Amino acid sequence: MLQLRIIGLVPALLSASLTVACNKEKAGEQAKPAEKTESGCGTDYGDPDKQLCITLPKGYEVKGTIQKSELYSELINIDGPDMGDGVTLTVGFKNSNFKTYEEQLASDEELGSAKLEASGSTPGQSGKWWFTSNGGTKTVSATAKAPNGKAIMCSTSNTTPSAAAIEVCKSLRPFPGK
Repeated sequence: MLQLRIIGLVPALLSASLTVACNKEKAGEQAKPAEKTESGCGTDYGDPDKQLCITLPKGYEVKGTIQKSELYSELINIDGPDMGDGVTLTVGFKNSNFKTYEEQLASDEELGSAKLEASGSTPGQSGKWWFTSNGGTKTVSATAKAPNGKAIMCSTSNTTPSAAAIEVCKSLRPFPGK
């Protein structure tokens, strides 16, 4: 009987651990920890407009406010555990004079004088990431297509990004189910 009760608890614990989180504050408000909901990004970070998901390792957190501007519908700064080890997320362009996702992707693939060190697909084949070097600067960037059709982008904020910051950008993907 005791064994059956323990086994009976396992599905409940698994179910509880599979609840998902997404960030539901309104844009422009102070960022808060993700709330648990029944759909979204799992335990990963989801933006307030439900356009993107990204995996944040321990020590990474959204800082300040989620900004909106004439250029981006969202600009999100994420700080890492060490100075300069964060990433910046942007969601699309409000102004139709700026690039579509497809144009942004084509532009990103033109590296100019930068040397491609590595590249690959983001989760679910929803976009691409690039690790480049140019002189002494190393850069990681990723671009994926948001549910609203806009480009969502991630870039590191240090000239020599850490392995954790690289993985954050590589995890960029659209918010599911929109």
